[in-house]
Amino acid sequence: MNNMLSKSCYYYFYFYYIFFFFLIIITKINVECFQEKDKNNIRNKKQIGNSLLLPKMREKEACNCPIAVNDYGAHQKSDWWETTKSKFTKKTATTTGDDDENDDAKEMLEKMSFNKTVLVMMTNAGEVDLLDNYLCSLRVAGLNKYVVFATDENALQHLKYRKYNAVDGTNIINNNSYESSSHNNNNNNNNNNNNNNIREEKKDKLTSKDVEFGQKAWKRLTQAKLKIVEFVMKSGFDVFLTDVDIVTFKNFMPELIQTGEKNLWLRDGQEVNTGFYFMRKKTSNFNLLASAFKRIVETHGSHDDQKIINAIIKSSQKIFLPTPRFANGCFLKNAAGLQAVLEGRVDAVHVNCAQSKVQKVKIMCRRRLWFCQKPPASAHLAHNHDICERPHVLHKNNL
Repeated sequence: MNNMLSKSCYYYFYFYYIFFFFLIIITKINVECFQEKDKNNIRNKKQIGNSLLLPKMREKEACNCPIAVNDYGAHQKSDWWETTKSKFTKKTATTTGDDDENDDAKEMLEKMSFNKTVLVMMTNAGEVDLLDNYLCSLRVAGLNKYVVFATDENALQHLKYRKYNAVDGTNIINNNSYESSSHNNNNNNNNNNNNNNIREEKKDKLTSKDVEFGQKAWKRLTQAKLKIVEFVMKSGFDVFLTDVDIVTFKNFMPELIQTGEKNLWLRDGQEVNTGFYFMRKKTSNFNLLASAFKRIVETHGSHDDQKIINAIIKSSQKIFLPTPRFANGCFLKNAAGLQAVLEGRVDAVHVNCAQSKVQKVKIMCRRRLWFCQKPPASAHLAHNHDICERPHVLHKNNL
């Protein structure tokens, strides 16, 4: 009997020994997995930080453009090229109050304008690398007078660290609601309903991330561009607005702003493209924007700015820029588009016709549109010239 009890105790002890042994092994494996997961999370945070959270890269580190952001002597002084850094009476993009922020933006517009016309763009943190490439192409073409409106604090940090001509656009977009523009075109009852809807929409901030074409967050970003255009015109300027997925081979501003009183639009099939257009400061254009803001409310923000503008613009108002001198991304998808670029028949191109930023960067690389030294890591491209060929204009100018 005692022997049986001894054997039983032995087996129980052996069983628990094996159990705890495997428990220790499993625990060790889990700990190692969590440690590796934490390491991966840290790596991911660092990668995200490079593009969103911790913008600590100078222009040279981010792009290393052949003509640096502070290379004021690269071109002779002209209407669109400053040979010295502009001085401001107070710090731009401060956070001391709404009026101060708007005053800073107006001062920047005044400094960066010529003949009451200003080149304007808008970006969030997720598309700053596209902006790097666009501004590089502008500097190569002889243009360093522009204003970038940042839609979030992360984007503003990026732009300021790179020494770009940037202002905080969040106050303009979020606080200057659509109600002021739609007021003159609606009765009071409609205004009250519209304003309530707008206040509901304003609860959510614009995303700071890169978002794909067609998503709700993307549509809200495109609608915000209309508020920027309205602000610039109300500040007393004609506005040439572009997206940041633009590449230019020529300073297009001098010619295009002298083409009369009509608006100018990039062609997108039979529609106007709202990523590259010139709009004069006049009553008809304020009315056009007011109608657009009204439609945003009526459609509950479900339409992007291009769909909205094309739904309300008259045929007589569609004055298209010549193609292929001013091309959209669809044109670049065939051999004729690349040949036009190589032959110097393209002045500027809007790289749309792509669902995501990754696709856009790949198109730019393969069509010799990437001016920065290397494509962003987010594009998942090998950093060599076989994958990302240098633009012909850089070879031509020995840059």
